[in-house]
Amino acid sequence: MGIFKKQRIRKDIDLIIEEKFYEHVANEIAAGEIRQGLWAKATAEADTSSEADIHKKYLKLRVEHLLAEGRLHEQFLEEVLEAEDEEELVAPKTFGGCSEAIIIIIGGLLILAIFLIWVNF
Repeated sequence: MGIFKKQRIRKDIDLIIEEKFYEHVANEIAAGEIRQGLWAKATAEADTSSEADIHKKYLKLRVEHLLAEGRLHEQFLEEVLEAEDEEELVAPKTFGGCSEAIIIIIGGLLILAIFLIWVNF
């Protein structure tokens, strides 16, 4: 699989995840589950003191936090996999006949599936 196709697939997955995060945050707000520290930051950074601007800023900040958490989890997983490869004398480029790229894509889809289950897709 070419690098451009991998990048496109990654971008598509990121768009789907971002939409689900916005939905998740909207549900949090509707349920009254507001992170007070983040709300205070949204109040400080909003363009005006209107509730709508604060709400909009909070929504964006909360989604940014969820995306950052996802990136940290992904980075941790990559580091664990790299550490496992370094422990082996010969790091195989295939696993059960599947290429490394296919394994990475499947791993990403599994992470997406777990997230969608977590947010009650």
